[in-house]
Formats: sequence, C-alpha cells, structure tokens
Amino acid sequence: LTVVATALPRETGVQRAAAVLGSALVVFAVLLFGAKLLLARPAPIRALWPGAVLGAAAVTVVLNAGAPLLARLVAKAGPVYGSFATVAGMFALLYLVGQALVYAAEVAAVRYARLWPRALDLNRPTTVDGRALGLLAREQERIPAARVEFHLAAPDSPPVASGSPPANDGPQ
Repeated sequence: LTVVATALPRETGVQRAAAVLGSALVVFAVLLFGAKLLLARPAPIRALWPGAVLGAAAVTVVLNAGAPLLARLVAKAGPVYGSFATVAGMFALLYLVGQALVYAAEVAAVRYARLWPRALDLNRPTTVDGRALGLLAREQERIPAARVEFHLAAPDSPPVASGSPPANDGPQ
C-alpha cells in the first residue's frame, strides 16, 4: 500500500489517500496486536492503542515521505554510488522507523503506568518521580534473593557519599 501511495504517480488523490490510510491501519493493527501478544505482563487494549496510533502515524509518515526522497537521492547518486546510496538510505529509513516505534512504546508505557508529570528540577522530585525511580530500582533485582530499595531523602538532609551506605545514627 505504501508503494501504491508513493510510487505510482498516475493514481488519483482519493486512491492515494486510501492507500495511505490502508497502510496506516495495517501498521496500527500489527503494532496493537503485536504489543498485546509480546508483552511480558498483560496490558489492556485501552492502554496500548495510543502508542499504536502514534507508531502507525510515524511509520506511515516516514515510509510515505522517505520512499520518494530515497528514490530521488539514489537517482542523483549515479551508477557508481547508486547501490551504496540505496543501502545507506534503507538503513536510514529503518533507523527512523525504529526510533518512531521506540518513542511510541515509551508513550504507551508512560501513559499506562501514569508516570507523568515528571519534575523539571531534580532537586524537587514529584511523587511520580519517586514511583518511576522505585520501578527502576525494582528492575535491577537480577536474582530472586536480591532486593533493591529506593528512598527519596528529605530536601534538607545531608548528601550521601557515592558508594557508601547512609550513616545510621540509631542503636545497632
């Protein structure tokens, strides 16, 4: 559908728009059901669809804008560098598609876990910052016996030296 939308200049505007919309719907369905099947922890469709919409829109834009641009760049490259330009252009398009998919997945994860708004000033973290850092600490538990704890210190508490545990002033 992307090839029909971009490579065939004789197609009318309605047919081209239908091909673009069709390719976006296919990408949306693949992203939505792929995420549903591949997640380690099940997530409801209502949590996944915003990321799938964003990913489908980004992939559709990259493919529909990148294909004609890539064809023009390869045509200008000449016979000697044409194959190199094709490979480099394809890698660039794949990189952009990959980045778009990663950002879409991050949007879906942040939305599902309600990890916003985050603090702009690191000295004044929000409750969501504490929850996000707690999730990151739990992610670092590599073996079943390991427990990683996370605590936000009070703003007026003295800093702790890197690599050493905090001082315990109470009885042992």
